[in-house]
Amino acid sequence: MTAERIVCAIPFSVLRTLEISPPFSPDKKKAVNELPYFSGARVSIQCRRKFWADEGLNGSVFTDSPLGWVFDATLTQPGPRGILQCYAGGPNARRIMALGEEAHCVCDGRNVPLLPCDRPILRGWHLQVLGGGSLARGASSWYRPGQMAELWPLMARPEGRIHFAGDHTSPYIRWMQGALYSGNRVAAEINGAAD
Repeated sequence: MTAERIVCAIPFSVLRTLEISPPFSPDKKKAVNELPYFSGARVSIQCRRKFWADEGLNGSVFTDSPLGWVFDATLTQPGPRGILQCYAGGPNARRIMALGEEAHCVCDGRNVPLLPCDRPILRGWHLQVLGGGSLARGASSWYRPGQMAELWPLMARPEGRIHFAGDHTSPYIRWMQGALYSGNRVAAEINGAAD
């Protein structure tokens, strides 16, 4: 394929595994090769009824389990059913991924017993792996101390006619807003480019 410009939204965790010819500048190669990514997991549990509301609770709890923060993802939605959800990153995400079928256990809102899988209120659960074995090779970029000042200015910098998009190239890493922001920035770069 021949094109006048390229918009590259490939996560750097994947881009570093591809052969690029001609190669990127040393600064861009450094950014691509050194930007770390972390593992992520999301556990969603659908319940037949919002048992936490029956107990006067809001469904939000911090635990010392790998799940960390569990929250009611259906807080403003009407109806009896509810979804408890958590996002975990780093070592906790890897611990959840290792649990496999046992990852459905979540805190019952009092930071005491975990919900057993056979509790009658449970309707279904889903574990989404956002890192590790995923095609993106990680859930999101995650700067180590000192890297933000060193690498972040290099993330979005074009390489000739190659423009870089994705949340990792924006001020809003790990969020859809960052991806949208970067898309608008790249469109402006291309529209303003002198060919």
